[in-house]
Amino acid sequence: MKISTYEVLKHTTRQVIYRHWPFPINRYFQVFNKLYHEYPFLWPDIIFQAEDNCYIHSNFIADELAAYRGKEIAVFNGRRLTVSWLPGALHSARGHVKTGRYHILIRDYGFGGSYFLIINKSDETVTVQSFSRNASTASNSNAIKLDGGFVQYSAIEPELRCLIKIWLDYVSGILNDTKCNFFLKNVIKLCDTELIAHAQSRRLV
Repeated sequence: MKISTYEVLKHTTRQVIYRHWPFPINRYFQVFNKLYHEYPFLWPDIIFQAEDNCYIHSNFIADELAAYRGKEIAVFNGRRLTVSWLPGALHSARGHVKTGRYHILIRDYGFGGSYFLIINKSDETVTVQSFSRNASTASNSNAIKLDGGFVQYSAIEPELRCLIKIWLDYVSGILNDTKCNFFLKNVIKLCDTELIAHAQSRRLV
């Protein structure tokens, strides 16, 4: 399918804007970031890159992102979100990624580094077997350099809400834990009606 000149111009303009003028800090990210650093075992598929203070995630659980699961890898912090398409995937969840083992390189989109990963792709999930930041030329020379770019930050919000719900489900089983109770009070302050309703269903509020 041929892309019009207008669409190319719109995409290019958007990329410049998103790179140089990041979004305001996202409140769902603020919650998830706090929780992840205390309870990282709840999200084993998500990689936290400490040097660049960002997360790398592919196995999306939100229904709104189901079409992208196993096709795209997201890199995000509180103000920027980029996606990179796995080999065979195309823009807007199109294309097909064959199962198998891939050596891939996620370009530096302004987070601070490029990321070299060895992944196993199954039908719908991606398992990261190896990860390194700014790998040597010898390591990534044969890697597939993924295409991608910046996207509207709101695209990741449904996923962040689902990730927070995982913690709410977890904490509902250990309500007598002092640390969890402390975090719960602070989390609820930042929650929207959907998350509060989920907390209420778990008798947390």
